[in-house]
Order: sequence, then structure tokens, then C-alpha cells
Amino acid sequence: MAGPGPGLAQLPGREQECAVVGRLLVGARAGAGGALVVRGEPGIGKSALLGYARQHAPPMMVLSACGVQAESDLAFAGLHEPLRPVLGYLGERILIVDDHEVSRAALRALLRTEGIDVVDVGTGDTAITAAIAFHPDVVIVDVAPADPAGFLIAGQLQALPDAPPVVLTSSSSRRWFGSQLGRHVFVAKADLCARAIEERATPCPRWSSGQFRLAGER
Repeated sequence: MAGPGPGLAQLPGREQECAVVGRLLVGARAGAGGALVVRGEPGIGKSALLGYARQHAPPMMVLSACGVQAESDLAFAGLHEPLRPVLGYLGERILIVDDHEVSRAALRALLRTEGIDVVDVGTGDTAITAAIAFHPDVVIVDVAPADPAGFLIAGQLQALPDAPPVVLTSSSSRRWFGSQLGRHVFVAKADLCARAIEERATPCPRWSSGQFRLAGER
């Protein structure tokens, strides 16, 4: 491994630890995955080692996050902060909210074959956290006639800042919902596919090319 470039600070007395960090960075540049846990008592220089790694990482992009104990029980909370800077590099993303595991798996597999990046959750409790972390272009929410749960989740999603468009779906026919659907976009489960969603969409200028918002949204 070549020596440090000009202007790169070294850590006197930490040559062994710096060498471990250096090998990890060399492997990363070569496309090899790796992990390094730095732990110890406060004040022994953990932050200095992380700073050393960050300083020597270019030209690679560095993603970082600070853990918050209050978020330890929230699904996907640890992904939100480090992934947010690179969301613009991702393709179309769809979040599926459906408590039927078989339906989720089938739709997930179908959409992925069409080049869509998919995350699926089974409960409304995790839907909001997943939407914030995953930043989907569209959320598909399973609903049932006379059951307000799915509509409640849809409303909570639409109340988020920069709310993603929501598509309602069900194995039940539209006619069983009566006025429940209101102005919601609805696609029957049997018809769900990327094309069915895109046919109800128009280009959205605030998103990158290829992403969409539902037709009729302002």
C-alpha cells in the first residue's frame, strides 16, 4: 500500500490500527466487502480512527450516520440517514404494504422482474418508517371492504412531508367498496404490474427522470 498522500494527517502511535483501516479501504476500492468494528471506552480515540478512515477514503463516497437510542426499535431507522444522500442514484422504487405474505411475495417478485426496486412490509406500524427510510416513488396499500385499517395507513402516508403517491389494491372487486375509495387510485391485485401503475402516472418534475406521480395529482 502506498504511503499517505500530501496533506493527509496521520495518527502518531496508532500505526497498527491505521494499517487495518488502510487494508479495508484498499479492499473496498477493489470491490471487496468488509467490516470493521471500532469499540472501547470514551476518550480512547475511536472518533479519530473514523476520521482517519474518512480522510483516506476518497475518491470513494463516504456515507455516515449517528445512532439514536430512541430509534432502536424502529424498522429501517438505521438506513434512513446514511442512504438519503444517494437516493437520487436509485431507480424507481415501490413500497408494498400488505398483511398477506403470499400476495406481498408474488407482487415483489413480479415488480423486481420489471426492474423496480421493491420493499414490502406487512403491518401499518412499519409502513410509515419504511416510507421515510426507503423514499418510494409509489406506495401500494392493500385494503379490504368495510375495514378502515388500510385506508388509515393510506391517509398517514399521504400526510407525510413530500408524501409519495398511494395506490390502493385489493383482491376484492372495486364494486364492493362503494364510496370508500373516494378519489383514491385503485388497481385490482390481479392487474397490478409496473405498466398498470405507470398508465395512471404522469412525469413528476421534482423527481429524477423515470420516476412518476399519479395522474391527477397537483
